[in-house]
Amino acid sequence: MTHAAWISPLFPTWVYYAGIFNLFIGNFVFAYTNMAGAMRRSAFHLIRSAVISPLYWFLMSVAAWKTRW
Repeated sequence: MTHAAWISPLFPTWVYYAGIFNLFIGNFVFAYTNMAGAMRRSAFHLIRSAVISPLYWFLMSVAAWKTRW
């Protein structure tokens, strides 16, 4: 299932795959709706921000992890 041995005992297989599905599809849908809203309002300069928003979320997670230590 995964290469990390500590994940298997924590989550049943269906929970793991449901989480992965929600991670990728949910982030895609969120970014897509942001892009669609910017296009509908003719705010084309905001589309770039909508596309890179998942990168921003990742960097926020890294920052939160770093402040924990």
